[in-house]
Amino acid sequence: MTQSQRVEAFRRERRALSAVLSTLETSEWATPSAAADWTVHDVVAHMSVGCKALLTPAILDLVRSSDIEATNEGAVASRRHWDSDRLVAEYERWSSAALRCSAVVGRTPLIHLRVPLAELGRFRLGVMLPGAMFFDHHIHLRHDILTVIDRDADGSDALRSSVVVEWMVAVMTNQMRADGLPWLDAPMNLTLVGDGGGSWTVEPGGLVTAGLTPGAPTAVRAAVEDFPIWGTARTPWTDHRIEIAGPEESVIRFLDGLNIV
Repeated sequence: MTQSQRVEAFRRERRALSAVLSTLETSEWATPSAAADWTVHDVVAHMSVGCKALLTPAILDLVRSSDIEATNEGAVASRRHWDSDRLVAEYERWSSAALRCSAVVGRTPLIHLRVPLAELGRFRLGVMLPGAMFFDHHIHLRHDILTVIDRDADGSDALRSSVVVEWMVAVMTNQMRADGLPWLDAPMNLTLVGDGGGSWTVEPGGLVTAGLTPGAPTAVRAAVEDFPIWGTARTPWTDHRIEIAGPEESVIRFLDGLNIV
């Protein structure tokens, strides 16, 4: 994955979201979204805040946070009294700036710098910028907004699927290593099938590496388009077609514990 590809994916998803926002009626802004306890207005506020935070002193609150969900809620709450025009104006300004910043940083050695993001751990700047923002756009637009309003967005594509999976695997890697997976005593293979998918090995101790381990005793195989839904615990993994090979206890513990934010 190149930095220019990540930036292009973010550009496409930003364009898709802007098109949807331009069609929203007043009542739809107040519609409860599929994100727990947030309206459509709240979800858009969250994405706006995320873009702005990367380019203002608010980034310090984000990187130092020990509870990113609580930090996000505080920022969203501060905008609940805003009308939709004000919110869209802020979003358009700062998402455009974040896109330009991502493109500029992508042409410098800074992309190799590892930076913290709250309790999610450290990431290469080239992956986080714009990966984290793109992930927010992709998940919130397609799974939290479009599922509750009668609107369509342009279809996703292999590039955008690849970038969302890249970010989710990066977060999952940090989560697995932090947990240590004391119950996992042998490698587990994970395969996401479809455009933008791939294969990884979850090692004892939580290390996640690219590629499969031949002869691994356990394996998980699922459609790549479903991963953003069950991988973020928006719906139970049991609601999706996931193939499990080997002893089920370890796989079920892995799937039950997955909640990528």
